[in-house]
Amino acid sequence: MEKNEQWAAFYEKYYPKGIRYMRLFIYNDEEARDVVSNIFLNMLEQSDRLAEANAEAWFFSMVRSRGLDYVRRLKCLRKVEERMKQTADRYSDDEFVALCQREMFRIIGQTLSEMDSTQERVFREIRLEGRSYSDVEQDMNISKRSVEYQLRKATEKVRKRLMQMYG
Repeated sequence: MEKNEQWAAFYEKYYPKGIRYMRLFIYNDEEARDVVSNIFLNMLEQSDRLAEANAEAWFFSMVRSRGLDYVRRLKCLRKVEERMKQTADRYSDDEFVALCQREMFRIIGQTLSEMDSTQERVFREIRLEGRSYSDVEQDMNISKRSVEYQLRKATEKVRKRLMQMYG
């Protein structure tokens, strides 16, 4: 009970300050509130690792980091949108779709080249070649559970890279 009261007092004191600080990065008040609320949830989940004296510094460093990440993603998104606008004027719809697909496959290929060989092979065979889990299991001589695990890890890496590129 005492710990909850401390977090409630911390929230009441620093939530408005966090929003004001986040507004330096995010001009939309609702988005700033969402990000700061998410930071509080993350802190609450990890509260057992945190000494009470460090909470303020940790909070403001997380606000700053998330704000800078937001600005970076927004900048990247604007570059992509600008390229798309320039590209859209030069190409037909079919050519534009093909260009977007090529860019997506380039990112996926780059991500695959950075993976370990097992994850890369499992991802390629299941996601790109359309093979079944059992076929991959037999060819690679690994368990079905291992195939599922390797595919999940590879898919997470690809998803994360695509999210970094396209927000």
